[in-house]
Amino acid sequence: MALTLRSFFAIGRRALQHVAVATAALRSIGTPPARLAGSLALNPLHIEKAERAARVRSPQLWYPATRRMKRKVILHLGPTNSGKTHGALERLKQADSGMYCAPLRLLAWEVFDRLNTLGKACDLITGQEIEEKEGSSLLSCTVEMVPTDTRVDVAVIDEMQMIGDSKRGWAWTRAFLGIQADEVHCCGDTTSEMLIRSLCELTGDECIVQEKRERLCPLVVDKRSLKGELSRLEEGDCIVAFSRRQIYDIRQRVEGLAGKKCAVVYGSLPPEARKDQARRFNDRVDGVNILVASDAVGMGLNLQIRRVIFSAVEKYDGEKRRPLSDSEVRQIAGRAGRFGSCFPIGRVSAMSKDALRFIKRALESGPLPPLEQAGFFPLVEQIEAFASALHPSSPSLSELLSLFLAKMEEARTESGSSMGGERRGNVNSFFLCSPEEIIEVSKVVEKYDMPLRHLLTLSLSPVDANDMCSLQMIKACARGLEVGQVDIPHHFTDIPRLPRRDEKRRAAVLSQLESFHKAYDLYLWLAIRFPEAFISVDQATALRDEVVKRINELLTNGVKLKAKKYERRRKKWQPRMRR
Repeated sequence: MALTLRSFFAIGRRALQHVAVATAALRSIGTPPARLAGSLALNPLHIEKAERAARVRSPQLWYPATRRMKRKVILHLGPTNSGKTHGALERLKQADSGMYCAPLRLLAWEVFDRLNTLGKACDLITGQEIEEKEGSSLLSCTVEMVPTDTRVDVAVIDEMQMIGDSKRGWAWTRAFLGIQADEVHCCGDTTSEMLIRSLCELTGDECIVQEKRERLCPLVVDKRSLKGELSRLEEGDCIVAFSRRQIYDIRQRVEGLAGKKCAVVYGSLPPEARKDQARRFNDRVDGVNILVASDAVGMGLNLQIRRVIFSAVEKYDGEKRRPLSDSEVRQIAGRAGRFGSCFPIGRVSAMSKDALRFIKRALESGPLPPLEQAGFFPLVEQIEAFASALHPSSPSLSELLSLFLAKMEEARTESGSSMGGERRGNVNSFFLCSPEEIIEVSKVVEKYDMPLRHLLTLSLSPVDANDMCSLQMIKACARGLEVGQVDIPHHFTDIPRLPRRDEKRRAAVLSQLESFHKAYDLYLWLAIRFPEAFISVDQATALRDEVVKRINELLTNGVKLKAKKYERRRKKWQPRMRR
């Protein structure tokens, strides 16, 4: 059942109301806890007791079973395409029990398939699926799904430098602090070394740098840029852009050239569709010989790329447009060439002379600055302990989260100031990951009558707060969970149809399909956590598969996105600037 124009705008108004409420809650995070507590009419003694109960100042103590172990932390350090993860996985293959912690579902699937192909029975756990193999003692999972209550011989945590990410860093910190493994192999670039050593001092674990690898195949920067001329593209080239609209604009222009056909990869594309597009590019299916991708190309896919070409050297990061960091440039450029592939020498170029100069400087700028802090976010257990100690004071869920986060930030700030800025093994080794969407979702679900743990789980679910379908789905799931039975909302059972003749509608339908996929993924994520209440898992899986099928069909037939006015104006002068 398609949404009417009136209902669409009604949903938009409600979404804006949620944003306004969430913004007010976020302002409270910067409010001193004492003032915030006063505004909520909470007893200061209750707050002090709650802070002790939740161990706000000692994140490492959130995992008591792990702290009783004496773990050996082994670092595998090196740039992209240095083989660092391969060495750690070789050790995992030899272990009687172990787990691989992947930064993306695609990598979790890849290692799962590889180990089972080798005859090593391995289970799979991601946010949306669980697959068990008989007699397995190995596990491949996404880093957010790491079980911290399972004892294993060997654990491998991939892309360890992500521990410093402002949004997802908490997952790497949780995995590192909580994983119960005799050996913890951390794979990442050299920026993570000093921070991991500092965390090992905090946890009492032994830290060993097993190897610092160099890139296995050379990476060469072209002497000349493409000067804005797409006709200079060659087979195996990958053009990197930094918005979905730019990706499809470049694809349209490239495919206007004789003998050129493109695959596309970007972050909001479903993982299954990304995998299919990678296959078409690697195997040259239907003449596909060029890849157009976002910076999502830098992680999670093994691609046969001859040359990486930067279409721009700045990106919008959700707040402002900014130049690419040296780390981002190296991560993206490093995807060119691959040891043992048909392109053993990687090449890097750009669409303009100035951009090429920027890229060269970033690649030759010397060692990257080390990470100083690990991202973290409270566990459900800590928030529950905090709330329990506040009894009989009973703030709302969003107020509770705001107060808890304010206390965490206060503890971290006090720790830093009391030490004169000197780094030690305490809460000052951490920073609080961005809580914006979590606070926003908590405002949406807190009105429903259910246990605190249920409300927290809903708040921590992967909701895209900027996506209407995601907001609709989380509200529908909260309503259903309140009564103990969650079905697929009726309007999500009618998948948008593919336009057969109207090419202008293809872009709109593609956006709708991507949103529907996010909604089905959210349903399946929650179904893993509430298996008895979510009764339409098979239907959600079938609908998601159908959405992926239609997305792949759209991508194969081509999608045209109309450029915004400012982008059309920019195209008139940008080529002249490049020359």
